[in-house]
Amino acid sequence: MVAGNSSGSGGWNRGWATHNVLIAYDDNKVVKEFRHFYDNELVTQLSASVAQGQSEPLDLSVPIELPVEHRHSSGRTSGGTFILGAD
Repeated sequence: MVAGNSSGSGGWNRGWATHNVLIAYDDNKVVKEFRHFYDNELVTQLSASVAQGQSEPLDLSVPIELPVEHRHSSGRTSGGTFILGAD
């Protein structure tokens, strides 16, 4: 950010938004592949990654809880919890 004379700049003209990126690492923890995709491709992209067997199985003996925030088309947001469990 650069400011002077009561004005500032630094990303004011950018269209900030949420992006989805799926990153795959090799055994040395070096990025070997990454994919950028839109929300409507989320299930397809994650399903393809799981089908390729690129990830280790999750230990769901204890449910994993992830905080989430849903952005409605009106711009309003509502929070919740996404729970991954064995059942």
